Amino acid sequence: MLENIVARLRKKEIIRSVVAFVMLSIVSLAFAGCSSNDKVTSSQQNAKDSSSAKQGERILKIGSPSSGSPFPGDLLGIALEKGFLHEELAKIGVKEEHIPFTGQGPAVNEALASKNIDIAVYADMPAMIAKSRGLDISVVAANNTAFAIGIIVKKDSPINSIQDLKGKKIAVAKGAIAHRFLIEALKGNNLSVNDVQIVNMTTDAESALISGDVDAWVGTGTMVALLTIDKKITKIIAESKSHTDWAGLFITVARTDYAKENADIISAYIKSLIRAKDFIKQNKDEAYGIWTKASITVESAKYINDRDDLFEVSITDQSISKLNDTKKFLLNEKLIQKDFDTATWIDKKFYEQAIR
Repeated sequence: MLENIVARLRKKEIIRSVVAFVMLSIVSLAFAGCSSNDKVTSSQQNAKDSSSAKQGERILKIGSPSSGSPFPGDLLGIALEKGFLHEELAKIGVKEEHIPFTGQGPAVNEALASKNIDIAVYADMPAMIAKSRGLDISVVAANNTAFAIGIIVKKDSPINSIQDLKGKKIAVAKGAIAHRFLIEALKGNNLSVNDVQIVNMTTDAESALISGDVDAWVGTGTMVALLTIDKKITKIIAESKSHTDWAGLFITVARTDYAKENADIISAYIKSLIRAKDFIKQNKDEAYGIWTKASITVESAKYINDRDDLFEVSITDQSISKLNDTKKFLLNEKLIQKDFDTATWIDKKFYEQAIR
């Protein structure tokens, strides 16, 4: 009897100890949980603070097509390399970010539409296509008055002229400035797009030509010079140097809403282009050296940029005339369906502010 009572008491004591241990564990876990939650909340707040700080920064995002190298040519390349853009933007507390696009003009248009970039430096043709399709952009500067373009074939190819392209397979980035050059070249030689096979291609021109997947390639001066002058594996059968009317302008466009809200940034950007233009005039050899950062030689840089009147920043009457020619071409070829007023598309006030 006594033994049974003692056993029951011991059992109750064990149960009380277990219960106490469990309760202590629960309380400890609760405190640990609170501590953990506090840490998560603190971490989330820091992320928010960091995000807010990043959102508070003013960064000019510049997009441009890439021809095998992320380094941009013409005025923008000089403005970046010499620090002109950084210096002008720093005066108003702004940073710069350059974003190259291998997808050429169409890829740049997508970035503008999605607001991943604020301004774009590229050819007038893809810019006009974007404008016609409803993208609200404005022309704020004319970077280059006669962009270099060429049609190249393999060095040992029997193709030596535009007429020889009949029935051949030609690679070109559709909707880009080279596309217009090809169509104009064909028309100028009594041919049409129906007389050739056009392959839409933005990259891999070298491998496509060497492998024989295409017979010719139409592209910008950087790639033409790289393959013809530097690597010596292609030859040029037509180039914009001999047909400046077949090539349009290289321009800077800005998202209209961005430009309105950040007029000081656009003007600072244009100031850097003006400084780059003046630098090129006074330091041609150094400029050629800078352009080699686009993975080309000095000889190629000279081939692309050897005209004294090549670079411009202000939008002149000549620039407007060339823009109208490009628009007329696009309408005639039904590459755009909707006309628009070129004069209202251009916004000169940023340049005027920049030169004050």
